[in-house]
Amino acid sequence: MNFGEFIRNKRLSLDKSLREFCKETGYDVAYVSRLETEIMTPPAEEDKLAKLALAYQIKNDSEDWHQFMDLASISNKQLPKNLDAKVINYLPAFFRKASKKEITKKDVETLVNLIKGK
Repeated sequence: MNFGEFIRNKRLSLDKSLREFCKETGYDVAYVSRLETEIMTPPAEEDKLAKLALAYQIKNDSEDWHQFMDLASISNKQLPKNLDAKVINYLPAFFRKASKKEITKKDVETLVNLIKGK
């Protein structure tokens, strides 16, 4: 799932059309449409992202909040800000292996376990 799909699904879970959502939150219809269709990347500034998350009724520090922030970072071609330094140190080797298309399920599981702190 990408950022646009995530926020579109959140809006639909609120049972709001695009126009209703924008009217209630004050966002421009074209702007939200571009975000939801990934034509435009989400704002990089945390305060603007936080305001957008609240418009979608995503509670601060919830699982959805973290997913929202992570997907926004990825959409902006950045690593999520809350990654542990140990995990970041393993990423270059992981990407080298992945780019050679030699990545195995075990490699992915190892990375996931590192991320989870196991």
